[in-house]
Amino acid sequence: MGALGCGVLLGTPATPATADGGSCVAGCTDTSTPPPTDTHTDTHSGTGSLEITVKGSYVTGGHDVTIPAGKVYKPPVCYYRFLATGQEYAAAWGPGGNYTYLVHHLPPEDQFKPYPGYKDHADDDKGGWWYPFCDSDNFTGSDKEWEDTYTKFYAAHKTTYVEVDETPPVVNTVPPRVLAEVASDYVKLTNGEIHWNPTRKGDGATFVGMKTWVWLTDTATSRSVTASIPGLSATVTSTLTELTIHSDGAGTTTCEDGTGTPWKPGADSSCTLTFTRSSAVNASSATNDAEPTWTLTASTRWASTWTSTDGDGGDFDDQTITTDTEVPVAEIQSVVNAAG
Repeated sequence: MGALGCGVLLGTPATPATADGGSCVAGCTDTSTPPPTDTHTDTHSGTGSLEITVKGSYVTGGHDVTIPAGKVYKPPVCYYRFLATGQEYAAAWGPGGNYTYLVHHLPPEDQFKPYPGYKDHADDDKGGWWYPFCDSDNFTGSDKEWEDTYTKFYAAHKTTYVEVDETPPVVNTVPPRVLAEVASDYVKLTNGEIHWNPTRKGDGATFVGMKTWVWLTDTATSRSVTASIPGLSATVTSTLTELTIHSDGAGTTTCEDGTGTPWKPGADSSCTLTFTRSSAVNASSATNDAEPTWTLTASTRWASTWTSTDGDGGDFDDQTITTDTEVPVAEIQSVVNAAG
């Protein structure tokens, strides 16, 4: 996506579009579709990056764990840009000016008018016009979310004239969707460590034909992270919805007890696999005389939603986090004593 806003092209004609209640300047782009990247390099209020504060917590093993607060820096999405001095703008509407040329050659539906009172600043070569601007190169989200973002910003911020001794409008902001992305990326979801039982002393092998319990430790089951700038924050809530375990030597199981149940005598678990073949069949693929194994894969699925203090919100696509470990699988050896 490119930048969206009204730029000034005082030397060559450009296609205009209506903005600011009917007034427009040359170089406005159609807000119905994402425009091409803006190349205007005049002064603007979006220099630098915004400091975003991020903090949150997650639940693991039934306990709340605080995520230490941190800082993330992002370029603003919407801000004010300098358009032209009062003198430049008035000249563009004068005889032979760029805007004068445009209004004489554009069809009726594309006609536009100068800003009210522009002649009052026709001799001012120090002060100038500033206009609201949104840059989609700094935005993450869908086209619909982008349209909502710039529509809201333009509705709340209008082009304004700033005298030489006045401070230009400073409105650097990122929309809640971008804050939500920052919050989501701040703490990566992980599966922790995979455990299984039985585990033979020495090499940790389980056995063919025996129900092998599988569970995860150090794994969060929910997460809440908030990213904020002054006046706006967005919170992402993620919940573990499914754990699936798989091995080519044992098939696939979808667990019904969260991250699995640690084995202990008398307990029960739905998170089990039964290996049908020894990992000895994989001896040819073992390296450096290592004991052959079956790969055991744990995949967690996460659902995430986000809300913001300005009322926006939505769902992120589900995430699947995959972790592998290697499990030796041995045959159970039987000893038969024949009666003499």
